[in-house]
Amino acid sequence: MMKNKITNCYQLPWSEFDNPNGWIEPISTCNIYCPGCYRGTGNTSACSENLPLDELKKQVDWFKKYRNIHTLSIAGGEPTLYPHLCELIAYATSLNLRTMLFTNGLALTRGFAEELAKSGLNQVVVHVDRFQIRPDMKSVSAIELRQQFVDRLCNIPGLQLGFIQPVSQTCESEIASLMEFLKLNFSAVNLMIFTIYRNICETGEYKPEIENKTTIPDLLNLIQKYAAIEPAAYLKSVNDEKVPTWLFAQRMGMNNTILGNVSASLYKLAHKKYRAKNKRYLFISRTNMVKITSLLKVTHRISVLRILANYIIQGFKTGKWNNRAVNFQTFLLLRGPEKLNGKWDLCDGCPDRMIYKGKILPSCILENLKSKNNAEFNNVSI
Repeated sequence: MMKNKITNCYQLPWSEFDNPNGWIEPISTCNIYCPGCYRGTGNTSACSENLPLDELKKQVDWFKKYRNIHTLSIAGGEPTLYPHLCELIAYATSLNLRTMLFTNGLALTRGFAEELAKSGLNQVVVHVDRFQIRPDMKSVSAIELRQQFVDRLCNIPGLQLGFIQPVSQTCESEIASLMEFLKLNFSAVNLMIFTIYRNICETGEYKPEIENKTTIPDLLNLIQKYAAIEPAAYLKSVNDEKVPTWLFAQRMGMNNTILGNVSASLYKLAHKKYRAKNKRYLFISRTNMVKITSLLKVTHRISVLRILANYIIQGFKTGKWNNRAVNFQTFLLLRGPEKLNGKWDLCDGCPDRMIYKGKILPSCILENLKSKNNAEFNNVSI
């Protein structure tokens, strides 16, 4: 029943060469260890492998020209260790691309974050979870560490903040506290990514308390026990159109009060309008605020009427009108790749393809592809 509810939502029409996201990894090594890492990093004594900035710029050019991207996602390894990160972000920004940084945040001071934002960085997404081996979590919980990042990075002009939470077999209590954290920090945290733990690198390392067979509908059910979110859009698996691999939900609020969810029909309308106007698909927004005047243009949508009604009620109750705007908070639930009969079941319209040795490859299974000829994937010339 839940699966049907999801697949009745807006199916995102992304494809290989018309896709809102490009993925690059300027550095291959990392400064902490995370179980389930797609790249299998964590050996802090390893020599850092940095890609030349000129080569990365060529990758950015290719993504913009041939994949029609809207956003450049920068990951790794740990990208904050890359010595030319600001220059890379500034180059992407000069091409009218938005930029998104995936980091463990260990090296992310406020000063560094301000420097990245001045270079054009739009969003930083910090991976924090209790299974990581990291020096800044020896005396605090994962929730407390996330709050430290909120306090450290708040009110940096132009920079939005998100978090990644890997989903383990034993994560229900974490999700309960995380939903409260997200509500209390509604205006500060605009993106929450849940990714289901998998041993993608097939290293033989198996942690029974971590790995699980959770599906996207299972995960949505779990989250809905603690927060009233509703699915709006999804990507399907390559092998089965009824199996969601990415699921988006979006809710609006103000003053730490949830006003309502963005419906699937409104999500579809907004993304189709953006596509028609800009000739590319939307991936991340420049701000997590929506003007009330914008919502008044779509009052024929029941979900919008509910949000506006709750906005008026809360405004009169608190006397706070949030400058006539509301915040939105996006949830992304990720299943990741799975092996079926010896073959990888991937996302249809995969947003996280990256360039590696003349091929455009799924970043999530790159370690499994490095020693293969990968004839089934498209060639890239940069």
